Amino acid sequence: MRALKAVVLSLGALCVAAFGVLVYLVVAGIGGKDASAPQAATTAPPLAGLRWNDLSLGQPAGTRIVGVVASGGLLAIHVEAPGGAGSILLVDPLSGQVRGRILPGTSP
Repeated sequence: MRALKAVVLSLGALCVAAFGVLVYLVVAGIGGKDASAPQAATTAPPLAGLRWNDLSLGQPAGTRIVGVVASGGLLAIHVEAPGGAGSILLVDPLSGQVRGRILPGTSP
């Protein structure tokens, strides 16, 4: 009977110790990370070093933006010049630079 009592007390102590380790790991895992800040906030947001009023598409005065679509990491900006000629500018949103231009009716 004494052996059975020793086994039960040993297993009980082992269960309490395992539960304590589990609680520690959960608390350490949650407390190690700042839950209020998302992980992506450690990287610089797009256009972090640029001011919005400093961006220019290099188009003549009177050109209007007809539409903007995000495509493959670039912004496709449909612009229309005052004379009615339209084109699509491919702009890198990270640097603010025009990476390409699509002109209708022309061949390379």
